Amino acid sequence: MAFHRYLTGRPGDATVVRLWVISRIAEEFHCVPQVAEQLWLDDPNDTVLQIMELRSYHQAFQAYQHANGDIKKLEESPTMDLVIDHVFRLKQEDVESHD
Repeated sequence: MAFHRYLTGRPGDATVVRLWVISRIAEEFHCVPQVAEQLWLDDPNDTVLQIMELRSYHQAFQAYQHANGDIKKLEESPTMDLVIDHVFRLKQEDVESHD
């Protein structure tokens, strides 16, 4: 139940959160959990986590592009919300720069 709580945005048990982050690093970088944990622990700048965020954003942006403006085709996620927000803001900037 603790993992379900975490996945639905509720506060999660620290052990569950730690294991989930290690799991995601292992999956993302194709390594065993022990290596993933060491990557995370030896990374004071959280480079591994930042790369994972960039990859997630890239996937969401590609999905947005493939949807050709039909947002009904898109899965809801915080990352997709961020992509849509950035697209909207850039369009606003373009309009304002032409005024």
